[in-house]
Amino acid sequence: MREILDFFSPSCVPCRLLSPVLDEIEKLWHIPIRKVDVCKDPQTAAAYAVTCVPTIIFIENKKVVRVQAGNPGAIKIRKLVEAWVAL
Repeated sequence: MREILDFFSPSCVPCRLLSPVLDEIEKLWHIPIRKVDVCKDPQTAAAYAVTCVPTIIFIENKKVVRVQAGNPGAIKIRKLVEAWVAL
């Protein structure tokens, strides 16, 4: 079971720019995206040691397989997901 955790803050511009890319990924690859507002859910952010937003965490079989801090852009995010799905 694959899942992506999207740690964001509503005031974060890079987070807002990344959101539609993640929505597209969810639709294309049918990978659930769980959005975690770090302001409303700091416990979950702390549990995953998130120190900045945006942070994207790739989960497979309930284990963290990759962490992407910051917004590297739509093309890189898509390539990361494509490579992950191909495994």
